[in-house]
Amino acid sequence: MKTFLTGISFEALLTILGVLAAFGLGIREMFERRKTKAKAAAQPANAERLQALDGLRLMVKDVRLSAVAEDSGAQQLTFSVVLGSEMSDAEAMEAGRGRFPKNVTVVNVTEQPFGVVQPGVRRAAQTAGDEDAGFHRFALKGWPAGASVETYRWGRLAASVAVRLMWLLLLPFQLGNVTLWLCPARRGFRRGLMQLLCRVLALTLTVSLVLALAGIALDLAGWQCVFRDQACDGVGSVFPDWMNGPQHLGRRLAAMSLLPIAVVCFVWYLANLTWRDYEQHPDPAWPRTDGGSQSELGSPAFWETRHTVRRLRALHIAAGFATINLVLLGALSQMRSTQEGLTLLFSCAAVLACCVSGLALPWVVQHTQNGGADTFVTLLRVLSIALTLLTLRYSATADLASARSWQGTALPLYRQEVTWLFVVQLLIGLSLLALAVTRRPKHWRVADLGSPVVASLALGAAVTVESIVIYRMADLLSGQKVTAKLSEPGSFPALPYQWAGVGFAVMLGLATLAGLILVRPNQTELNLSRQRTDDMFDGKRVLGPRRAARIDRATARSDIVRRVVGLLILASIPIAVLAIVGAVNALRNYPPSPFLGQSWFTAGSGPYVIVAALLVLFVLVVLTAANRRVRTVFGFLWELGTFWPRSCHPLAPPCYASRTVPELVVRINELATAKPEAAVVVVGYGQGSLLAVAALLQLPDEARQRVALVTAGSPVGLLYKRIFGQHFNDELFGELAAALSTAAAPPRWVNLHRHTDPVSGPIGSAAVDKLLCDPVVFEIPADKGRYLPIHGHNRYEEDPEFAATIRALATRMM
Repeated sequence: MKTFLTGISFEALLTILGVLAAFGLGIREMFERRKTKAKAAAQPANAERLQALDGLRLMVKDVRLSAVAEDSGAQQLTFSVVLGSEMSDAEAMEAGRGRFPKNVTVVNVTEQPFGVVQPGVRRAAQTAGDEDAGFHRFALKGWPAGASVETYRWGRLAASVAVRLMWLLLLPFQLGNVTLWLCPARRGFRRGLMQLLCRVLALTLTVSLVLALAGIALDLAGWQCVFRDQACDGVGSVFPDWMNGPQHLGRRLAAMSLLPIAVVCFVWYLANLTWRDYEQHPDPAWPRTDGGSQSELGSPAFWETRHTVRRLRALHIAAGFATINLVLLGALSQMRSTQEGLTLLFSCAAVLACCVSGLALPWVVQHTQNGGADTFVTLLRVLSIALTLLTLRYSATADLASARSWQGTALPLYRQEVTWLFVVQLLIGLSLLALAVTRRPKHWRVADLGSPVVASLALGAAVTVESIVIYRMADLLSGQKVTAKLSEPGSFPALPYQWAGVGFAVMLGLATLAGLILVRPNQTELNLSRQRTDDMFDGKRVLGPRRAARIDRATARSDIVRRVVGLLILASIPIAVLAIVGAVNALRNYPPSPFLGQSWFTAGSGPYVIVAALLVLFVLVVLTAANRRVRTVFGFLWELGTFWPRSCHPLAPPCYASRTVPELVVRINELATAKPEAAVVVVGYGQGSLLAVAALLQLPDEARQRVALVTAGSPVGLLYKRIFGQHFNDELFGELAAALSTAAAPPRWVNLHRHTDPVSGPIGSAAVDKLLCDPVVFEIPADKGRYLPIHGHNRYEEDPEFAATIRALATRMM
């Protein structure tokens, strides 16, 4: 135990505790959410009483304090308050607000990154939904006076900071899931092949995680601590006697296999838990109609993915167990080959091959229920678990006393398994790139490269996370700095992970260079922003040059998002070259240290740079709870990936839209068809505009004729149209605008955006787009005494045009 305490380095201890704390806080938060939800469901329903209180709208119309002199000479103070239910028509017109139609309900689909709840929502009357996502009625500042506003609060579905810390460790799974939705929109064999490759890539990411865990448990702790002198002077020296020594090698490997098995079971439980809360939670009143839409977003099957996610989850779990078995049996087969061992080895390989082949079967990945597909994947999962139990028994009882001695210093076949997995992943990425750029259509777009680019980011993130844990665990076991040379004492990671340290250092340098380019706008962008400011505030620059310069800089900084896509594509080129170099040299058993000339780069500073990058990510996630700007940017990037269904990687963070879109469709349909004269104005802000657009595409025609749409600060036109152009494109926008139009009247859809907003932009329709000034006025208002702030993506409701637009659409439908 003394060696255990003195042998742990600070960096290793910090990394391991950080990973455990992230998972612990996330699980604790998820259980508290479920406990709160169960407690709320057990309480008696009081929705009618809350709605009655919400319908009682009292307004203070007059407050008077008067003094009356009595005959005795004393004075009596009288305090009177005059209450009224609402403002009269004359009073509303006098206040300049107009009269909001009584039969029109405003549904506010707000943006709530990282579980942020708007002020007052906890004291509001909930009209539908539950604790995680529900509709609430309460007053909102800046909205039309007298309007009945229902705010859809869905922030808890997007997870809290603690839960996102946990999911951050599974970031490669999220990126792997997004690759499917970046495939070009071309129909036919080419797109089907790209989708198959994306699903196979997602499966390899799961196998990669399991291999990394097997490297820690079986290679470092189970093998190198036995066959290498001074390899485990740290924590490795505290193993019990019945696990030490070559004579107990099989028993030791079987015991150490329980670590990756436990992690696979934990991920399985976590995926099943989120599946019950998201995919298996559609509203029973969901009409499940496509509303005549020709797009995939307008199809209910697009969001009803509970059958697909359940089958894919079974395949990934079966592949995980089979991978553990193959690593263990492959090592044992090199020392002693028996009939039982070979039978188990080929059986596990057949299960893994069936898991890969199952991804190519249409009835496995389709969104409808299929009994044969369910039986197939369930049998694979049960068979893999049974083979795992048999493998553990075989390893624990294997007689290795008379086996040939193994002179190697690493777990047999482990390096080859990891290397060939990296080669397969690299070939998949190159195949996606070839399919994206060959036989280009007439209107080829750069966004068609999104799938191979994000695939490379997913592989890079996976290697980064795995390298962090493997290097620190090697440090923890050896009690000293890890080494990249086989002749030196101490544990060492497998050769592919050594090359990963070099690749990540180069990636970090590229990211730093890209950050410097993004932070400082170039002269062309400054000139363009200056022109936009002059067009918006014509002739005002001479009145306040410094004020105009601040607006110029805010407009120029908003273009940062427009350059990210191009920089990611450019950065993927050196990353791909490094991946090829690392894979080729790993196949040749060529370590990176002679190539670099300095072994300390890989064995010393490289892993510490990786740890520092991980800590920076953790700090960014924690800052989202306190800083509004960081919360907006980081929350938007997170929801950019969790918006899409888990139809590619079932172990990725859950898709909140699988619940929110059906619930929005049900509630908007109820409000629009409640009475013949009823109407609804749907207001989608930020990420909520995506949910609003997807919900309106699925509304029945009868309800959609009584609905109008306002999108404010929406990323639909700027980001999603560029990145996910196969789903958000001009055809989709034209279809929705036509569905919200009648005769020769303009569409009942207004898209509010600003030049200073880095997220929003026009969708490309003059009848829908409406540019807002930011700030609202250039000069100092007389009643403020200071300049109005530049809001950028925030506070659209403080612009008078926001309430005026909602009121105008509501009046049109009367």
